[in-house]
Amino acid sequence: MSDTPPEPSPMHELDELTLQALAMVAQAGPVLEAPDHVVHAAKGLFTWRTIDAELAALTYDSLVDLELAGVRGTATTRTLSFATDEIIVEVDITGGSDGLRVDGVVVGADLRSVDIQFPSGTPTSAELHDSGRFSAAARSGTMRFTFAVGSGPVTRIVQTEWVTI
Repeated sequence: MSDTPPEPSPMHELDELTLQALAMVAQAGPVLEAPDHVVHAAKGLFTWRTIDAELAALTYDSLVDLELAGVRGTATTRTLSFATDEIIVEVDITGGSDGLRVDGVVVGADLRSVDIQFPSGTPTSAELHDSGRFSAAARSGTMRFTFAVGSGPVTRIVQTEWVTI
């Protein structure tokens, strides 16, 4: 048996270098902001993460369609319809003093999940109910809906257009 310590592994050396680099970064002070063109390019690349998502186009908006028909009033529910070639999504958005309530249904596919996305912040996951129905609390502003639909091992992602509520 030898009394000499074993040689450090290359992974150990890498870990030590990583720790030293992190210590230098921590001592360097605040991180500089990236130039605007780098931030713009990064945001553009970020949108590619959902490039395979199918777009559900807005086919009906009660706010717009009732105004075009000359109907005036203070409707408490806004109804939106979105569609792809195979899927129809109906969404009712009701406003109250405690925020917005979203109730909807997906027809034409088995619903696996629904997220309400905002331009910034964490998406809100909707609660799923029977027969393709879903509900969630939301906040006013710009949003879109992302649905995971499918049966068996196959899942498709469907996203709606952005709408402002």
